[in-house]
Amino acid sequence: MRYLIYILFSQILFLQSFAQGNFEKYGVNVEFIAEPNVTTINGGVQLFYNSSTDNNYKFKILARISRNDKGKSDQYGEFTWLRLKYVTNGNTYVIADELILYFVADGLNQSPYREHVIEIPPTIQTDGQIVGEFFNRNGATINEVKSINTPLITKIMSGPSVLCSEGIYTFGGPEPVSLENGASIATLTSLGNNQWKLIRNGSATGVVKLRSTTQGKIFDKEIVIGTPAPTISGASQINTVGEYNYVVSKSASNTITEYNLMLGGDVELIPVSETQFKIKVVNPNTSGSTMVVKVRARETNSCGTSSYTIKNITLSGNM
Repeated sequence: MRYLIYILFSQILFLQSFAQGNFEKYGVNVEFIAEPNVTTINGGVQLFYNSSTDNNYKFKILARISRNDKGKSDQYGEFTWLRLKYVTNGNTYVIADELILYFVADGLNQSPYREHVIEIPPTIQTDGQIVGEFFNRNGATINEVKSINTPLITKIMSGPSVLCSEGIYTFGGPEPVSLENGASIATLTSLGNNQWKLIRNGSATGVVKLRSTTQGKIFDKEIVIGTPAPTISGASQINTVGEYNYVVSKSASNTITEYNLMLGGDVELIPVSETQFKIKVVNPNTSGSTMVVKVRARETNSCGTSSYTIKNITLSGNM
């Protein structure tokens, strides 16, 4: 089963300097961001779980240190550790400890980002908060600890990202769930106990969202229904010779897209990537009559293959 954990930043996690000691003396702060597979919407950060080999929620963070006094070096100002905890239903779980961060080199006020993989155990199935703290130490002795000021609000959701007929979605909290952009595509029904059933309407295709609001924050999960046809964007009218860029937009990153030239004059289709190509006009059209070039594209996912999308491109007759 695929899992999705949404972690919302009320601000980018920014740990302010300690009220006393070397954290304040050197103005030491820590910030981190989620990475990769992260989409920022509604002021939040979405973290997707896509592993089929275990049941942990996995994501990455990039963390770095900054300090105000960039002209001096000191172990308390440069060597800092990070700890993350998950708090839910009155229980606290340490999900990451002793994450060593790069030090701030002399003459600089920020360290490079350092990447860490974070895992939330599968025993955690309810929404909660991620709180953090950073600390320094002398050997095994911790000298100073600074707690994060603002926790991260989390939303856990399980269920398929591509729906061919119907699917069950489980949420980590009791908040209501609504279906967005899906009135004619799918039907959502509550099953109770934080579970919802989503049913595809016949052979309808498209991309819908399941939306849940927690503490005033909106969390969306996109779900692909069936196999939607892709779109082709780019110039519909070409007036001079040259190369012109086109983009094929597909419904999800894990789908396969193909495109080809159906009908063309003296032009070439140059592949750039799975979702990008160029149309090259080799020789000018001087016939006095317009010509139409046709490019088609389609998409394939676990539900099947879509119909073709056709892009008509008109070549001017007076190039």
